[in-house]
Amino acid sequence: MKDHRDFITMFSQGGSDMLSPKVAQSIVDRTMAVLGVQVNIMDAQAVVIASGNTGRVGKFHAGAARVLQSGKKLCISSTEAEKMEGVRPGITLPIEFKGKIIGAVGMAGDPEDVEDFGELLKLTAELMLEQASVKEELFLEQRAREGFLTDLITGHWREYDWHFARRAEFLNFDLKRDFLVMAAEIFDEESVCAWREERQGLPYQKLKAQLEERIDGEELFEGRLISCFINGEMAILYQMPEKPRQDVETMSRKAADAVYGLLGGGCGISASLGVGGLAGDWREISAIYENARSALRLNRILNEGRSVCWFETYRTEYLLCSAPAELRRGYWKTILDPVLKAEREHGTQWIQTMETYFSNEGNTVKTAEQLFLHRNTLMFRLNKIRELTGLAPQKFQDALQLKLALLLMKLDAGGETQGKEEKE
Repeated sequence: MKDHRDFITMFSQGGSDMLSPKVAQSIVDRTMAVLGVQVNIMDAQAVVIASGNTGRVGKFHAGAARVLQSGKKLCISSTEAEKMEGVRPGITLPIEFKGKIIGAVGMAGDPEDVEDFGELLKLTAELMLEQASVKEELFLEQRAREGFLTDLITGHWREYDWHFARRAEFLNFDLKRDFLVMAAEIFDEESVCAWREERQGLPYQKLKAQLEERIDGEELFEGRLISCFINGEMAILYQMPEKPRQDVETMSRKAADAVYGLLGGGCGISASLGVGGLAGDWREISAIYENARSALRLNRILNEGRSVCWFETYRTEYLLCSAPAELRRGYWKTILDPVLKAEREHGTQWIQTMETYFSNEGNTVKTAEQLFLHRNTLMFRLNKIRELTGLAPQKFQDALQLKLALLLMKLDAGGETQGKEEKE
């Protein structure tokens, strides 16, 4: 099997073994700045593709044609130049790359004066071409890797699952490991706005690069982090170690906390991390990633402010979100409309009282302290809620209905935001 870099280069458009006008002009500009002489570069068809004189570009160079055929340097005198198409006195040498002659480089001037610089020019051109090739291969490899990860995480692999595993082999990606699947929402600390794909300015790209450098490939507890950006959100996989020293749940929580620590601080951003859970099979990753995104969304809608939010915490809320919007709205309005009407008319805080009471698991002492109320005042409010709704917060079955109504009201209030984000 070929090395995956050779594979990527072989199938890329205009691969590294081709002398592009952009690379050629870069070679011309840099060598002319040092040597101070006229330089031309010709492609494999002996056509000038880069020159210190833009008027030469696109013209045939008869001297280069000879060099390309013979593979040897050619010194051209003034007399010889008059007899050749598109040629001036000087020296022309072949450009070799990966054992092939792919073009020629010419230097204008008296052959006796410029011949000493000829080999230096040839070496400079070949070194710069090699440098550009390495840079291009790294770029292509990164693009191929990002495309693979995006398909893996979004589930697009289903369109060609018959060779997806082969792509993983080319990229040395082990699909047989367990992965903790996470999604990170990144916020600009100054504007307190979440990143989105349309924010493609230089500051965004710089921060994005810093985050990728900080996260991708990082070793954690003998496991490895893998990441990419998808529509402005950062998708993160933690490749679990083959032989964890702790149980899977403990290892997963330690890894998630460590990832959040890597995301925050130092570059003008803050983050929320959603954890979808553990994928024991790579085909589960896309569904679990959506769970991670749902955890982030529900954490935001419910205004809970968790830095690291686990999908398992929001299973009930996620289930309720699957119900039709009209059904959800009808349920909570039937129960809570009398309470909301009383709040508007009397300036009371029945909703806050219920939320605090339920968050303290029905402990009246803690609830009264948190709301700065006398216990008798709290009991009056709870009794008033029972009068308004017909449901007693102190009774389990009634409390369950009230708590569901409060939750559905919050989900309904966040419905427009949720729908907008899904379209984006």
